[in-house]
Amino acid sequence: MDIELFDSRLEINADVFRNDRSRIITIRGNTLPLIVGQNLPYENIGSVLNKGFEVAVTHRNRMKDLNYYVQANLSYAGNKITATDEVQGIEPWLS
Repeated sequence: MDIELFDSRLEINADVFRNDRSRIITIRGNTLPLIVGQNLPYENIGSVLNKGFEVAVTHRNRMKDLNYYVQANLSYAGNKITATDEVQGIEPWLS
């Protein structure tokens, strides 16, 4: 969303995003015991949720022969792994 105010001297730009990616290629690591000595093939089994926002405020002005602008940015992005190959109920000290 873009907003310009006061004869385009103040500009506000705001963006919100949410991206739910699935079928990310990864290897099954915790399904097969290490004693087998074999790796499983890569598969499309992962998923990640990315979400956040960005806001930018810009002030532009002119004083005689001097043009200037001041800009401030604020952003936040959060990423969360929503699916991976992990054994359910595994103790933290075992991983």
